[in-house]
Amino acid sequence: MYPIRRFLLASAVMTIGVLPTVSTQARPARPLAFRLMGGIAVPTTPGQFRANWNLGPNAAASVAYSLSSRVDVALAVEYGSFGANGSAPSPPAIVTSSHPTPLWAGWLQTALSMPNEGLRPRALVGIGVVAHGAARSALGLQAGVGIERSLGDRIAGYLETAFAYAFTADPSRQAGITEDLSYAPIRVGLVWR
Repeated sequence: MYPIRRFLLASAVMTIGVLPTVSTQARPARPLAFRLMGGIAVPTTPGQFRANWNLGPNAAASVAYSLSSRVDVALAVEYGSFGANGSAPSPPAIVTSSHPTPLWAGWLQTALSMPNEGLRPRALVGIGVVAHGAARSALGLQAGVGIERSLGDRIAGYLETAFAYAFTADPSRQAGITEDLSYAPIRVGLVWR
């Protein structure tokens, strides 16, 4: 089975498994949460992208609404930048220059949390739009895990890693884009409720 089909199947199973629990659980007293995170992103696409581009900085911000004590829905924006590693004589076709190439993404995410007072593990899936380079945007899918640690009544520390996949390949090869794009952000940050 192709990796994308496995991802979609796992996302559907997670969503179907979460929906019945939403109506049976109380919503937290503070249903809104704001996250600010920063870290690095590692190119993971086999081929041109991973071979010619280095890991780079990555930052994200999100606003989440708790449907229950275990389920959140969030809107997130993400920025990243990948620099050329100098091993290629020219930039790969997937990007537009050999300078650091910005990546912007907007995500609609759903997350399942384990209610816990100390460490709170989370699993998330998302769908969104990823733009890499000049005017190249594509449908993206995201899956990840994180852990939240309470630092006080309204603030928590957060560690997250995810895998993001963007369908940027041009099947007709007219645009010269010969592969999809994937990367793995690893971030730490704060959560305010």
